[in-house]
Amino acid sequence: MKRILYATDGSCGALAAGKHLSHLPHRRDVHVHIITILPVHAPTAAAEAILETAAESLGNFPGHVTTAVTRGETTGEIADLILATAGYIHADLVVVGACGRSGALRFLIGSVTERVVREAGCPVLIARDTPFSNELIVGVDGSQGARDAARFVADTLPPERDICLLHTIQPPASALTLDTVMAGVYYQAVGREEERERTAALGYMQTIADDIANGIRRVNFVVATGSPVEGIVRAAEARKVDLIVVGATGKSGFLAGYLGGVAERVIRRAPCSVLVARLKHPVPMAASVSAVPVASAWW
Repeated sequence: MKRILYATDGSCGALAAGKHLSHLPHRRDVHVHIITILPVHAPTAAAEAILETAAESLGNFPGHVTTAVTRGETTGEIADLILATAGYIHADLVVVGACGRSGALRFLIGSVTERVVREAGCPVLIARDTPFSNELIVGVDGSQGARDAARFVADTLPPERDICLLHTIQPPASALTLDTVMAGVYYQAVGREEERERTAALGYMQTIADDIANGIRRVNFVVATGSPVEGIVRAAEARKVDLIVVGATGKSGFLAGYLGGVAERVIRRAPCSVLVARLKHPVPMAASVSAVPVASAWW
């Protein structure tokens, strides 16, 4: 990961994004491009303090940092500019806050953030200001998207961070038959079916762990029963993690390729930051290249 787009409006949520970036194992060839988007009539001086504070939130960052300012009023214009800039610089990661200043960037769940997550051609981190934890949760469902999410985390984050793989299973409907009810053994049948699914889930998660641990990273397993959203949120609260990772595409609609399924509800309900991981791919320009806020020092 060499190119990161960090969009900020100076709000607490946006500054939390910088704190997350400061925990990544950066190299000197990593470039963070910080942009802020002001209303048309706002004074440019207002942006200078925002950009300076955002750069400071990165901490002792060893790589290259550039900043830029542009203008946008509506949420559509703001999302267009973020997406266009991400495409122009070939970003490997886009970082935004979960919420922003009213009347400034308006990074509100349901508008700018959701559109950026839906249309960006790379992973997107939606940051919340929560205490740093040594563990994070990766939701897995048997899909290639979930494997890609786990692989991205293992390749991006420092090996001293523990990864909790979480898989949810549904109460088995196959156990509800006339024979099991009549015989009074329905709950025993449910228990046997759940145990089979739990064993299969643990075996599946072990294959992912074997792929990402490399002998130096601790990987924990959690199998939850019920909806994926409830399982992920409950585990995040119980384990007090600072990051949830989900894939951009999933199995049987677990994480649909568009927001509207589990991914959207996790972003809305998560008590911490959420990283929506996807394989990087080019996307069409969403705004005029001349409007893209890229500093002349970009390289």
